[in-house]
Amino acid sequence: MTADGAFFVLLPHGPADEDASVIAWGRATDAQLTVEALTEPLDVRSLIATSGAWTEHADAIALGADGEVLLMKGERVVVEHVRGSESKKESRTFLGHMTRLQQVGDALFAVGYGGQVYVRKPDDAWRPVSTSAPRLPHYGICFYGVVPSSRGLVCFGTHVGENAADEEQLDALADAGDFDRYAELMLEGNRPNTMALWRCEDDGAWRQLQAPQGTSVFSSWSGADGHLLFVDTGEVLRTRDFETFEAHLSLASAADDVDGTAEQLVLLIGDTVFEYARGALSKVGPPFPAGAQLLSVSVVDDAMAVFSDERLWVCRRGAASWRLVEVSSAK
Repeated sequence: MTADGAFFVLLPHGPADEDASVIAWGRATDAQLTVEALTEPLDVRSLIATSGAWTEHADAIALGADGEVLLMKGERVVVEHVRGSESKKESRTFLGHMTRLQQVGDALFAVGYGGQVYVRKPDDAWRPVSTSAPRLPHYGICFYGVVPSSRGLVCFGTHVGENAADEEQLDALADAGDFDRYAELMLEGNRPNTMALWRCEDDGAWRQLQAPQGTSVFSSWSGADGHLLFVDTGEVLRTRDFETFEAHLSLASAADDVDGTAEQLVLLIGDTVFEYARGALSKVGPPFPAGAQLLSVSVVDDAMAVFSDERLWVCRRGAASWRLVEVSSAK
C-alpha cells in the first residue's frame, strides 16, 4: 500500500513454480480491488512501498532472490540488478540468495545470504557497504535487515551452522547403503544456528556484536523506545546501543509480519493485528475470520492494510473495525 492509495500485491504463479509470484497493482474502490499484472513470474523476496526521495522514482520496489530489483511507478516497471550480488548458482563465488529489501531514510538496503549487504541512494548505483564480508568459522551468515547506528551499520539475522560430520565417512556410508549410521553422524555433527549481530564500521571493517541467546533476528523497529529486535522465538529485545540488551516483550509466537513508521509499529500475529505503544501491545479492530490465512500487514501514514490470498482489509488508525475489500485480477 502506497501513500497515494495504490496497492501492489503478489499473485501466485501456479503449482509448477511455487516460489514464483507475479506482481500486480491497482487502486481500490469501496469494496473491490482489481489488479493488473505488471511483471513476469519472479521469486520475490521483498516488496516495499517507498517514501521520501524515492517516491519520485517508484511507488513500490521489489527484490528478487537472484538480486533483481523492480522499480514500479504506476504501470511502468524498471528492472535493475544489485551489482556484485553474485546471484547465479553456477558462479564460483555464489554467496546465496537475497532475503530482504528495506528503505532507511533515502537509502535502500538489500541483504541476503553470505553476509551480503548492498546500498543504493536515488542518484547512485548499487554498491556493497564494504569491500569484504563478515566471516565466522563453521557458520554461514544470513542477514535479514539493517539498523543504522552512531558507530556504523548494524546488520542482523542468523548464523547458519555447517555440519561437522566427515564428508569422506558420509560418502562411504552412502556407498555402503548404511543410511541409519549416515543419519546418526549427520545428527551428531549438527551445529545449531545462532543469532547474528554484526556492525559494519565506518571504515568498512566488520565487528561481531555480542548477541543474546537465540537463533535469529528476523525484523527490527526503531523509535522513541530505542531499537526493538524481533527474535524467531517470539521474544522482543530492546537496545539503544547494540552493546546491552533487555527482554522487552514476550509474544505468544513470532510475529508473522512487522511494519510501521518511526511513530507507529504494527504486528500481525496469527489472525490479529496489534499496535505497539509505550512498551505494550493493543489489538487493532476485531479478530479476522477464522481461516483467513493472513499474509502481511502494511502501514502508510494513518492507514493500515492486511492482505490474504484474495482479500484485503483496510482501516484508519483509531478505527473500531476493518473494511473488507475483495481482490480480483483484470482479464
